[in-house]
Amino acid sequence: MKRRYPFIVSLCCLPMLLSCEAGVQDTDRIDRIDEALSCPSITLVSGDQARGGYDFSAGTYTDLTPGDFYFSQGMFWANNLGQRGVVKVGACSSVDKVSPLPTTGYSRNGVKATVGYCYVSLTHNDERDQIVFRVTALTSTTVSLTWKMVKSGKWGATLIVGDELKSGYDFSARTYQSLTGGDFYVGPASFWANNLGQRGIATIGACSSVDSVSAVPMTGYWLANVTAIAGTCYVSRTHFEEHDFIVFRVDEMTSTTITLTWKLVDSCYGLSNPRKNVDCWLSKNSNVAQSLAWENRVAFGQSSVAAWPQWPNAQRDDLRSNFVNALSMLADARANDPDPLVDPPVNQETLQDNLFAVTVLSANDAWRLYIKTVAMSLAVELSQYVSWSIVTYDSTSLSSLFDSRHLLSYTWSGAPANLGVTVPQAEGYILISNSYDQATHSLFNPYVSYVTPAPPARALSFIRDQGLLGSTRLQTITNALAWARRLDHFTGGPTAAVTQRVWQYRGGAPVSRTIDTTVDPSSSPDPFHYTAGCHGTSGFLNSVLRVVNIPVDNNSNGHSLTRFMTEGLYLSHGDDPYFDNDIYGVPASAMLISEATFRSWFVTASPALSVENIGRGNTEAMIKYLSGRLQWMYCSDPVPNSDHAHSLIMSAQYFTLYPSTYTLSYLEHLPADPAQPGLPASLWDRLAQKVASNGGCTATKNALAAQEAAFAAVLPVSEQLNWRL
Repeated sequence: MKRRYPFIVSLCCLPMLLSCEAGVQDTDRIDRIDEALSCPSITLVSGDQARGGYDFSAGTYTDLTPGDFYFSQGMFWANNLGQRGVVKVGACSSVDKVSPLPTTGYSRNGVKATVGYCYVSLTHNDERDQIVFRVTALTSTTVSLTWKMVKSGKWGATLIVGDELKSGYDFSARTYQSLTGGDFYVGPASFWANNLGQRGIATIGACSSVDSVSAVPMTGYWLANVTAIAGTCYVSRTHFEEHDFIVFRVDEMTSTTITLTWKLVDSCYGLSNPRKNVDCWLSKNSNVAQSLAWENRVAFGQSSVAAWPQWPNAQRDDLRSNFVNALSMLADARANDPDPLVDPPVNQETLQDNLFAVTVLSANDAWRLYIKTVAMSLAVELSQYVSWSIVTYDSTSLSSLFDSRHLLSYTWSGAPANLGVTVPQAEGYILISNSYDQATHSLFNPYVSYVTPAPPARALSFIRDQGLLGSTRLQTITNALAWARRLDHFTGGPTAAVTQRVWQYRGGAPVSRTIDTTVDPSSSPDPFHYTAGCHGTSGFLNSVLRVVNIPVDNNSNGHSLTRFMTEGLYLSHGDDPYFDNDIYGVPASAMLISEATFRSWFVTASPALSVENIGRGNTEAMIKYLSGRLQWMYCSDPVPNSDHAHSLIMSAQYFTLYPSTYTLSYLEHLPADPAQPGLPASLWDRLAQKVASNGGCTATKNALAAQEAAFAAVLPVSEQLNWRL
């Protein structure tokens, strides 16, 4: 649909090779010649029924009543139905000299014509343009004018209460309608948009012109009984699947009519910064808009996927509303979602105890989880809540954040068995993992989710409460991994009976309950932050970090090797934060391995070695940082650094789990560390230096024992890390 926005043009009879100012001289005769060359010229005949008036938009002579004004008795008149007035500007050499155009002073009765004077007329009826004209010649019966049309981009309409033909208006088509056919209709001193396809009106406030409206609001549209007040501006959404907005002002009111001036605009209207409106921003960031895709149920067993540009207005409106709510929560930690999700959601699938704990959501619950999740991501981006931006993300990262198929997938009793579990019998949307192939990271390879994501409002509160948000993505990831050191691996398999026992939910482990702690009576009477293994931890990190636009790939090879997509960093095992993770002197960031290391360990390595390498990242970190546990073992040998083959280090599971790598020869001839040049080759010699710098073995063990006691004293026990030396 063609947009109509304010602009100014000169409508001239000849190509505008010359300005309306061309050749201006002091004499009226030269003025007449030059203006005739550059601008239209007409001659009106006083009182004439054929040439007394003129319709400037149509470019046709009229009698006294149909045109914009007429000439009679040496004066200009605009006192017929639909005519709106003329104002004298004063002496001028050209119509181009009239600036700015007057906004007041227009008269409908008898404005005297004077040679060499300029005037401005309002166009008639529902037009809202202006005619700038100059009197170039005057006799007792005729007046000659040069003129130009100044287009405003605005229009008018006079709606009649209760009229079957003119109570409503279709602003895109510029046609009067009945109550039902237009974008809205009028009642007694009121506007209404409560018919099929009509989408609401927002009151802006008192204004002098529609141009006073600085931007279109994202919310606040009402369907019924919006009070009409003269001198007030409003914004209406266009009807059905149109995406424009009507900015209008009530100019005049009677008991039965309401006269408006209006213009049609888009969501970017008046904005120098597109971030102020989510629709505007998406229209200018097509890579994100195309990734924002929803799999819609069409019929039983059938679905189709539509990206945001193809979304119906009902879905766009829902996104906009949740986006505004998310902005409020980002701006004020005390603000809550006014329309919160049920957490955890109702699982549509009835599960036997021994079946995998799938979660199937109703279509409504699935949509609400999705739209609130992507609305939060967009609010984080547009409000610049974090220091990074999604606009440079590649397509896989954007899809991981915004494509519904990376969160849940439409399912029914006859769906293909492609998620690694028995096909659920319930129709709905099954929660899935975000997972790509390990070799290229380009092929989406989903499997059923081990977790039920937290509502984005809950995940945001968690990030705030725990202080996880850093100045960079990497710092935020590191903070999340540091918190994850307190997670406790669940016992048993991922069946409905087990998830009911551990998280009191028959479905994927609810992330919100992992955050809050639950009691597993088969493990301990105390509550813990239970996680559903490596897949559950990857799912947990995905649910939490996506709220601040950090996409996480579950990256499964049977186990989950968590991938932080934008950083090209990995965990060697999703269990790394709490399995064999040394908290003594080893930062959480040390868990992360590079793309090159990942490919060496898991892509180009032999199948057997790639399996053996699962979890190896923690051992590498212990070696790099000469961790407290290694120091403890070193000092606990009968004679430290004497019999390497029979030392506690060689028998520790940190090394025995990886026999192909951590041989005695390897540990005695470690690769050089570029970050610490000059280190001895042997792990024991490196530890000897470290312990000596601490004051010897007694001082080292005393210091470590004191740290251990402090870690063990942390209460509640759910917040204790893996502290045993």
